Amino acid sequence: MYFKNNILKGVLITLSLLVTTSGQNNRFNQEMETLLQDSFFISCNSGIKVYNLTKKEEVFSRDKFKLMNPASNMKVITTIAGLVFLGPEYTFNTGIGYRVKSQTES
Repeated sequence: MYFKNNILKGVLITLSLLVTTSGQNNRFNQEMETLLQDSFFISCNSGIKVYNLTKKEEVFSRDKFKLMNPASNMKVITTIAGLVFLGPEYTFNTGIGYRVKSQTES
């Protein structure tokens, strides 16, 4: 269900973006605000800015000046920490297994 909800949100945001091409900015803003009120976004750290390159104007924004760490920078920091604390020779072993229930187990 979580995966389907995220796909649905992505589709709705994409459809909302298409609304701006038809000049319905107020409706677009209302739809974006409604989408961003969803409980999914309570724990998210997000900032949004939609800019129309043709008209050279901002269409929608919310928390556009919020400072965030780009994911790529966090990967660098995580990699450095792994190298420092685990060493360059460390490997993660991942195993896959299964267990068949016997008829006596319920």
